Amino acid sequence: MVVVVGVVVSLIAEAVVSALSDRTRVAAGRRTPWIIAGGIVSAVMTLALGLCSNVVGIALLWGLVQVGYVMLTVPMAAAFSERVPDKFRPRIVRARGIGQMVGQALGVWIGVACVVFGGLYTPFATAAAVFLLAGIVPVLVWPKEPSSEEQPHTAMSAHMLMERFRAPRHAVEFWKAFASRSLVSAGVGLTTMFLWFIASALIFRDWFTQGNSSPIAVPVCSLIASMALATLVGSVGAAFIAGPVGEYIEDPRYLSVMSCVLYTVALALPMTMPSAVSMVLFALIGGFAFGLIDTFGQLLAMGALPDARSAGHDLAFFNLSNSVGLALAAIIGAVGVAVAGGFSVLFPAAIVCVLASAVVTISMKR
Repeated sequence: MVVVVGVVVSLIAEAVVSALSDRTRVAAGRRTPWIIAGGIVSAVMTLALGLCSNVVGIALLWGLVQVGYVMLTVPMAAAFSERVPDKFRPRIVRARGIGQMVGQALGVWIGVACVVFGGLYTPFATAAAVFLLAGIVPVLVWPKEPSSEEQPHTAMSAHMLMERFRAPRHAVEFWKAFASRSLVSAGVGLTTMFLWFIASALIFRDWFTQGNSSPIAVPVCSLIASMALATLVGSVGAAFIAGPVGEYIEDPRYLSVMSCVLYTVALALPMTMPSAVSMVLFALIGGFAFGLIDTFGQLLAMGALPDARSAGHDLAFFNLSNSVGLALAAIIGAVGVAVAGGFSVLFPAAIVCVLASAVVTISMKR
C-alpha cells in the first residue's frame, strides 16, 4: 500500500510541479526556489516518517516525501537542459548517469551503516541531511540562474496537466515497448523491493539456531551492502559494453531479449541455491543484465515512436512504465507472499515477469 500510494502521488506531483516550475516568475529564477524548497520538504517529511509507526501515517508521509523529491528533481532535470550548452550535454549526461549509479550505491552503504551502528532512526536523520544538501549545494555550485520575472504569464489548466498522461494513439509497437518495460521493471522490483525480507527471512533464517548471538541486522546489512557494490560493478560493465555490442548487433530486440534471459539466469541462482554468495552473484549479473536492458529498451522505445514531432511527450509517457512496473511489483509481491506463505515465491514470479517482457519484445516489428 505504501509503495502504490507513493507511485500515484509521485506521478501527479510530477505533472503539477513541472507545470508550476515552468510558470514561476521570481527574481531567483524558475528552478532555484523549487530545488531549495524540495530539499527542505523532503528533509522535514523524512524526519517525520522516521517517527511514525502507523501504516496509514507512513503511507501519507511517504507520499509527502515523494512530493518533496519531485520538487527537488524535476526542476533540476529541467535546469540541465536549459543551462548546459549543446556541445557539453553528452558529457554532462554521462556524468549525471554515473552520479546516479554511485549515489544509489552510496545510499545503500550509508543506510546499512546507520542501521548497524546508529540505530533505526539514524538513517532517516542522515537522509534528511542529504536531502538538505541536495537542495542547497547545486544552486551554490552552478552559475546563478537568471531572473524569471519578465517571462510571459501563461495560464494553467487541468487539460494541460492531464496532457502528460495522454498516450500516443494508433501506436501498437509503442504499447508493446511500454508493456515490455513495465514487465521487466516489475521483475526487478519484486526482488529489490522485498530485499530486506528475502535476506532476513530466507537467506539468514537460521541465523540464531546456528549459534550466532549478534543481531540479524548485521548479516542482512552486510549482504545488502555487498549486493549494492556488485550491482554497481555490473551496471558500470554494462555501460561500457552496451555501445560496442549495439554496433555489432544492430537489432535491439535481440539484444534486449538476450539481456532478459541473462537476468532470469541471475534470478535462478538464489532461487535454486539460496545463500549470501548466490545473492551477490545475482546482484552482479543482474546489474549487468539490467544495464543492458535499460539501454536497449530505450532504443526500442525511440524506434517505436509513432510521430517524431511528439517524441518528447511520448518518451516522457514511456518513462511512466517504470512507475507502473513498481506498482505491479508491490501488488504481485504482496499477493504472492501472502498466498505462498514465504518470500521464495518472489524469484519465480520475477522470472515470469522478465520472460514475459522478452516475449513482448521479440513480437515487436523492427
